[in-house]
Amino acid sequence: SSNCVEGRCTATVASNQGWTKVATYHGGRYHFIVTKPDGAVCDDGSYAPAYITISLDPITLQGTVASDSNYGCPGGHISEQPFQLRRIG
Repeated sequence: SSNCVEGRCTATVASNQGWTKVATYHGGRYHFIVTKPDGAVCDDGSYAPAYITISLDPITLQGTVASDSNYGCPGGHISEQPFQLRRIG
């Protein structure tokens, strides 16, 4: 669901994994971050939180998902992948 008040828009995003986030709208896209504890495997074999940033264009349904392990892993990695959602029904 989404809500706009005085030009500021937010949307609630719910996962089938049990988490819910509020996405904010700016620059023509909705943005939100999911943190996964122990979601990143560091080069030394230890685990650290993974920070996953998701950006989505509500018109085209094109988005990007980026993962960043630099916060907890020395020499961490940043990866980014595009995705495309499809409306069904």
